[in-house]
Amino acid sequence: MANTVKDTIKTRKIAILAADGVDEAAVSAMTKAWQAAGAQVKLVAPRLGALTGAKGNELQIDFSLLTTSSVLFDAVYVPGGAASVETLLKEPDAVHFVNEAYKHCKAIAASGEGAALLHASYVGAELSKEPETQSLASSTDPGLVVSSNPNARKVADAFIAAIAQHRHWEREQKDQVPA
Repeated sequence: MANTVKDTIKTRKIAILAADGVDEAAVSAMTKAWQAAGAQVKLVAPRLGALTGAKGNELQIDFSLLTTSSVLFDAVYVPGGAASVETLLKEPDAVHFVNEAYKHCKAIAASGEGAALLHASYVGAELSKEPETQSLASSTDPGLVVSSNPNARKVADAFIAAIAQHRHWEREQKDQVPA
């Protein structure tokens, strides 16, 4: 993997981890930005079918947490939406999905309330204790992009840069991640 191209996200698979009540505007903006850069974007949820966003729009689910794993993706994004994040916090498989992606040195991003899921996982140990003070690029881990501000363009650009590195190998030196 040392020879992996690190200036593009073309063909990389990004999982959007969400549930009913997700911020569909953030999902739409991120999806457009990543697809324009050549990535494949898939919606992963606690069940199959369609999600109802916070504003009532439907989003088609590609995979359920029961039938997929983070090892099938190159990166993970957790969008905001209070109801979505509340549901994900009650799903052990959602927390495991994030822990496993972190353990495998993958890029992880969260915006708005989505940061709460990261704080509930092992990743939370790498973040400041106050999500609202977290910047776009974590000072302790360049593979984490967390923002309490759902400004999609800034988050998308920072996440594209993190995904382009493919893996963040400095994590291998950290304590064992429970995944």
